[in-house]
Amino acid sequence: HSADLTFEIVKAIDPALTFERFSVPPWISERGRKLAESLRRAVYPARLLAIHADTKEDKTWPLERFRRVIDRFLDTVPNVVALVLGWDAFGIEECRNSHRIVSCCRMPLDLSIAVLSIADLFCGVDSCMLHVADFFRVPGVGLFGPTNPAEFGFRLGPHVHLRGSTMLDIEEEDVLDALVRVAKSSTEEHRSGGLARAL
Repeated sequence: HSADLTFEIVKAIDPALTFERFSVPPWISERGRKLAESLRRAVYPARLLAIHADTKEDKTWPLERFRRVIDRFLDTVPNVVALVLGWDAFGIEECRNSHRIVSCCRMPLDLSIAVLSIADLFCGVDSCMLHVADFFRVPGVGLFGPTNPAEFGFRLGPHVHLRGSTMLDIEEEDVLDALVRVAKSSTEEHRSGGLARAL
């Protein structure tokens, strides 16, 4: 979004130019490519839901709500494996569907980016990983409280923004419904070319 603000200068010179036209996914390291390829092969034909819950405290959604939504989503949508990115796995071993949840926590940034590049869906808070998902056009659900999704949310890929006055105002049912809707509307075609584009 800093780049987007800077792009206002370009638009002042030529209003026909758009930020979206020049946005490209982040570079992926060689070890990241290898990890992404092996992970995709290991879970095929399952789809991948990437989750990122780490951010500043006032932008964090209660982790127990994340756990319950992940379990309910995996109950509802078959053939999905959830990947938890970030620093803290927030007790995913307690989830009923823990056998379908993989912790990718505490990986170096380049490997986290590579994993996110092959995801079919994303769910997370206002954070760097939401922006990475957006650059890869991964369909996503973004959770916002004190920050404005119009300024800091998805711009490039299919998405749903959920916003409350505080993060506590965002209901589990709304997150689950948004995730199911995004999952249904996204297609296998989106991801079939995703890794190739990322690499």
